[in-house]
This record gives sequence, C-alpha cells and structure tokens, in this order.
Amino acid sequence: MEIEIVSQRYNPLLEREEVEFIIRHPNEGIPSRDVVKAKVSAMLNKDQNVVVLQYIKGNFGKHESEGRVHVYNTPEEAIKNEPKHILKRQGMLQEEEKE
Repeated sequence: MEIEIVSQRYNPLLEREEVEFIIRHPNEGIPSRDVVKAKVSAMLNKDQNVVVLQYIKGNFGKHESEGRVHVYNTPEEAIKNEPKHILKRQGMLQEEEKE
C-alpha cells in the first residue's frame, strides 16, 4: 500500500489543515480506516488523536482509492468541528447510552 498526498491546504476559518490523498493498493482490497489514518498521520508527523479521516472512496476497476483527512491542533477542536457520526466511527467520541 502506498499513499500519495495530492493536495494540502489550511482552512483558517476552522483552524484545520485539509489533506487529500490517493492510496495505491495493487492486488489488495481497500485498506481499513485505522491503517490509513495511522499511515497518513505518520506521513504528516501528527498525533492520531488530531487527525480525522473523512472518507475513503474506491475507484471501480482500479487499484486506487482517494480520501481526505482533517488535521486539527487539538482533539478538542476536532470534537467541536466534526460531525458526531464521523467521530463515533473513529472512536474519538463515546456513544451515549439510551435509557
């Protein structure tokens, strides 16, 4: 699996960095979200707690996928700005118990 960063821009309004990337995974399926998040955060030299994986989309007929992450300064900023379903999916927000 190889990840190439395609674009990287800073969003001053939300105080985050928005990074788009391409994953090349020949003869393999789409890698898991945890593996991609770990590798992208290592490439950006950031802690995994401040990196929020938005999506991974596979391209039909190709061994490539594209994705996007948002990188914040602190985990609190990520929790404040990101949708709850994405934070729950990544284990950054505990699911509330229903009574």
